[in-house]
Amino acid sequence: MAIEASKTSTPTATPAKRPVEPEPEPISPFAFAPELARKKQKPSPKGSSSKVISLLPGSDENFQVSVRLHSKFDVFPEALRTALEHMHRAAYVAYMDDVDTESHPVAKLTYSVVTGQRLSPYKESDFAFMTHKTDFKNPSMANMWLLKSFWNHNKHNLDGADFVRLEVKDVENPAMLWLYSVRPHEVGWALDRSGCLSFCATRVVGDKLHHRVAFVECKFIKVEGGV
Repeated sequence: MAIEASKTSTPTATPAKRPVEPEPEPISPFAFAPELARKKQKPSPKGSSSKVISLLPGSDENFQVSVRLHSKFDVFPEALRTALEHMHRAAYVAYMDDVDTESHPVAKLTYSVVTGQRLSPYKESDFAFMTHKTDFKNPSMANMWLLKSFWNHNKHNLDGADFVRLEVKDVENPAMLWLYSVRPHEVGWALDRSGCLSFCATRVVGDKLHHRVAFVECKFIKVEGGV
């Protein structure tokens, strides 16, 4: 009688599973170079502006309209904050004037918030642009949307950042972006001919410079059947 040897199975060790590393979050186009230079700055007073207007037709009551940015934006230069406050106040006053006169002007301009980046020196050194928000009715609303987006994505690096203003005349975005010349760790800012805000930063990537921009662009509204 043949006797078969019983087979015994040898347990095999199950390889331990490696922990799955989370994928890195995509970098926002509004997040500029994280290694911004820091320097001690004296706190600057908040800017404010006002204008007396008549709120309602036939009303004898006057209101003092004052616009002031939130204190979280104090990390930005005083000149920038003051300019944006004046523009926002002017836009509000213009709106109230339309309400007061019951007029409904047809919008001829529209404003968009755009970001872009490029490497230089490079054969094709033009900016690659991306539009994020469109159909703003005035530059003030678009500027504030850009300011908030820029602050949200860079707020941990803006305290004491080295801001550099670009003084320009008769130039508009995006053509004005080619006039920027900022060193790594600096943040360039400017208001173009139409009052549209822009930011620019540069950092070294290998043997190239990585330029990042965020700006408001003004465009004419095309009317069907119009000239």
